[in-house]
Amino acid sequence: MTKEITGYLETSLRESIVNDVRDVAHFHAHPPRKTEAGFFSIPREVFCYVDFLGHIALGKDNTESAVSFIRDYFPPSYRDYAALVYSMWRHGTVHEYKPKAYHANFASQSPKRINVAWLSNNDNTHVTRKAHLKFFPMEGKRGKIYLCINICQLVDDLIAGLDNFVKKLKSDSKLKRACQRRLNDVMKPKPYTSIRSPRWQNVVYQEIGLAWKNRLTIKLDKFGNPVRKKK
Repeated sequence: MTKEITGYLETSLRESIVNDVRDVAHFHAHPPRKTEAGFFSIPREVFCYVDFLGHIALGKDNTESAVSFIRDYFPPSYRDYAALVYSMWRHGTVHEYKPKAYHANFASQSPKRINVAWLSNNDNTHVTRKAHLKFFPMEGKRGKIYLCINICQLVDDLIAGLDNFVKKLKSDSKLKRACQRRLNDVMKPKPYTSIRSPRWQNVVYQEIGLAWKNRLTIKLDKFGNPVRKKK
């Protein structure tokens, strides 16, 4: 059985976010910095955590569960734009390297065509954090706005979302039991037949067999360390 869920989320997962995402964001934000970085990689990490948490919270592995997690547990400022933020920043950075831009036509307003582009900054100052999740119009371009994402604030909001989720689990025993079952299932090794494509099922099946044939003679202990032969 996997570690008790609230303990797992409060320790292992939270520490992972702090060490692997927040501290990296702060490193790139700390002046004087010679290299500007983290603009896409940090949001990509954030929304992959959201995918995982959405699955644990709702039992689905799709956009609906991730967007619902954002609406339910992130700060209230996300609720009106959760689907837009997720579609731009998750789908864009995971599938197309950088965030997506979208446009839509509205017959009842002027201008009819609205374009939503993106801006990203990695500054950790209070004034730049205040621009997070705000929409800025573009000078000289009717109908074009920019959604600004501050990556330091985005990571902090993920941590806040995780903390709110844990708090909810501690007060809702029924939800906690359901989420515990989903976490246990996620952590189990999966049969190769769980891969959706029959073609890739077969390829993975063959490669598992090949990996076994090509295994090394050196054995590892449960911590991943080589086992020394006794003299």
